Amino acid sequence: MPFAERVDTNFKAWLAQQANAGRQFTPDQQKWLKMIRDHIAGNHSIEPQDFEYSPFIQNGGLGGFYDMFGDQYTEILETLNGHLVA
Repeated sequence: MPFAERVDTNFKAWLAQQANAGRQFTPDQQKWLKMIRDHIAGNHSIEPQDFEYSPFIQNGGLGGFYDMFGDQYTEILETLNGHLVA
């Protein structure tokens, strides 16, 4: 399976797990999560400094991500880095 396809499959599974646990994401949060998914699919990981580049910087960069997810932003990055590439 191509890497990008595996990332997308893992992303959908992660979203389903989150929904089963009662966690819902707003449309704006989903937009950020999809941008992160796409970045991981192309770069195999995401780090805080990646938020200085497109498409993140056009959406507020790391500060915009923090505004969407608050103190959970590091947990989300770590989880997606691990889960999507597995």
